[in-house]
Amino acid sequence: MGRKNQKSKDKKPGNQIAITQVIDRFMRSIEGLSASLPIVISTMGLECEKHGKVLNDFFKKYAEKNETDGEKKYVLKLNTTNYQRFKTISTDLHRLILSLDIIPKNYIVSLISIYDAFLGDLIRCLYRLKPDILNASEKNISYTRLIEFKNIEDAKQYIIEKEVEELLRKSHVEQFDWLQNKFDIKLKEGLSIWPTFVELTQRRNLFAHCDGIVSQQYLDVCKVNRVKLDKCRPGNRLSVSPTYFDEAFRCLFEVGVKLSHVLWRKLRPDQIEEADKHLGSDIIYHLLCLEQYDLAKISSDFAINVLKKYSDDSRRRIYIINAAIAYKFSGDNLVAKQILDKEDWSASDNVFKLCVAILKDEFKIAPDLMKKIGTNNVWLDKQSYVDWPVFKEFRSSGYFLKAYKEVFGEDFENREDISEIIEKRD
Repeated sequence: MGRKNQKSKDKKPGNQIAITQVIDRFMRSIEGLSASLPIVISTMGLECEKHGKVLNDFFKKYAEKNETDGEKKYVLKLNTTNYQRFKTISTDLHRLILSLDIIPKNYIVSLISIYDAFLGDLIRCLYRLKPDILNASEKNISYTRLIEFKNIEDAKQYIIEKEVEELLRKSHVEQFDWLQNKFDIKLKEGLSIWPTFVELTQRRNLFAHCDGIVSQQYLDVCKVNRVKLDKCRPGNRLSVSPTYFDEAFRCLFEVGVKLSHVLWRKLRPDQIEEADKHLGSDIIYHLLCLEQYDLAKISSDFAINVLKKYSDDSRRRIYIINAAIAYKFSGDNLVAKQILDKEDWSASDNVFKLCVAILKDEFKIAPDLMKKIGTNNVWLDKQSYVDWPVFKEFRSSGYFLKAYKEVFGEDFENREDISEIIEKRD
């Protein structure tokens, strides 16, 4: 549904806020990398073209073609000054070309670094959410260290930091094993993205430590975790294509969201309302607004088919509506309709009925529902008609424009206030 009524209470003090802030910071950070890489590569590409043109002009001016035994070569006729100029141009171009290969690799390393920081912060939050789990810690504090603490809280924090430090020294596969054992939950079960996650973290290790050259360890770990590798051999050098980076970003987004929400709900089932608001508003709604439909589908399917427990039935229906929005606007109109048809909407709120009608392209019946909903429904107000993705196509129809004027007494202006835009992106 719209962000106004679903937004998590970010400014309200409490344990649940810490975990939402950790998740949100993680999402925004990797989104920032994902958005910036194409800009960086495009800029570098333009510089390569510019330097390439300069070098080409230089050859035209100072080189002659020489064909010997069918082989074409350029022979440069240079004095000392022109030779130095040639070396400068060619060296600069070579550096730029190398950068086009290096920068995407460094972005992969940065993605995993952000994930590692997120995991550490997540564990700290989980310990605060459920302090009892510290009782199972086998960490010991020496007497010398103990007397340095001002109070028991400082001692607890010391143990938590030791736990986090130990966890982050493990491999990413071992980290999941640790989490499963610590919190008594099967995290890999049904996680189809797992092989992609393993390959990504292993490839990051290659970029960080051996310039992307494939090792036997990389192959062994990938094989154990059922990663499909196409003709990859020790000594091959891996790179990062735009498609690979996009898949890496989406993989970490999916793993981070699913991991945090499963553990949060496991440890604090009493906070399911806050968790539902966060997943529905701050994650899925955010993805729909950004037209990140693949991730919105994954997150919605996770909410509907994996979580299965909700704070109330309205939240469950919200997940269903958002899933239908994601599928419809990504081109899977048939799947969207199937999702909606599985549910009985006859006794639901008129807002849900309006959403279903619009998503099924039944625009003729929508105006009457808009009039019944009125001007200030708990789920739908004037601003919701502007920014809620469900109205994306309906907003430009005559049915909508006429009904909107009848309900609100004014013509519809398809715009957003700048404060609303900024709020969404924060």
